[in-house]
Amino acid sequence: MDRRTVYFGSSIMSLVLRPNRIVVLAQLGLAAACIAVCAAVIVWWPRPSAGLIPKPVFIAAFTAPAFVFAATLYVLRLARRAPCLIVDADGFFDDSPDKAGFLPWSAVERVELGVGKHGFFDQKTPFIVVFAKDAAMLRFVTNPFCQNARFTNRKQFGTPLAIPAQFIDAPTEEVVAKMNAYLSASRA
Repeated sequence: MDRRTVYFGSSIMSLVLRPNRIVVLAQLGLAAACIAVCAAVIVWWPRPSAGLIPKPVFIAAFTAPAFVFAATLYVLRLARRAPCLIVDADGFFDDSPDKAGFLPWSAVERVELGVGKHGFFDQKTPFIVVFAKDAAMLRFVTNPFCQNARFTNRKQFGTPLAIPAQFIDAPTEEVVAKMNAYLSASRA
């Protein structure tokens, strides 16, 4: 965990975690493969001679820009060197795809490691689950574009704030242990 940790003297002052590039590239490759399969099905699927079924070129004209837009977002995420999670003595800042923002330790009740369903195929994924003392605080922190993810997190874990660990390039257990250490230190 040395390359992800910022040291000041002999003590660790903050934990800066970058996005996992392999996961982002794998998701981009999976999206490209799905679009290629869909395009092949559209081109070679037998169509009746009459009807309102659009031509494959017409369909491709609408699906190609959507894929280019999504691929651009993934490439920008890969090129961005901003950390997706920063943990320090004041609190933590989450800039993962769910974007919880900054939450101080005074607003956190507990931090746990959870396993839940995530992604298109609902694969089991480890989560960093954060329980806040005041649910009203989370309304101001929560990104309005991620309300569906927050609702799903609340159903799975009992709290809307769950950070998918697949986007973090560090062992999840170590991150949760470090967050709990900072939480304990802030209460002392």
